[in-house]
Amino acid sequence: MRPTMDDLVVLFYNYAVILSAGYTVIQLDVDDRVPLLGVGLVLALFWTGYFRFSIRPRVVQRDEDESDGAENRNG
Repeated sequence: MRPTMDDLVVLFYNYAVILSAGYTVIQLDVDDRVPLLGVGLVLALFWTGYFRFSIRPRVVQRDEDESDGAENRNG
């Protein structure tokens, strides 16, 4: 199974999420589990919203454009 562009988008998106969470925890000097979970939840909500309203529509639009192009080539 070959990786698709969608797989690559999700990979880099998840990588950015992990890096931002790690960076934020280091900058806030969070040592306790409860604040760590709180910071993680806030970041998860933010990145979920960003994915839903910014990344996903682009991926869906690209898929639609590709499928329209394939239909036009096939007649």
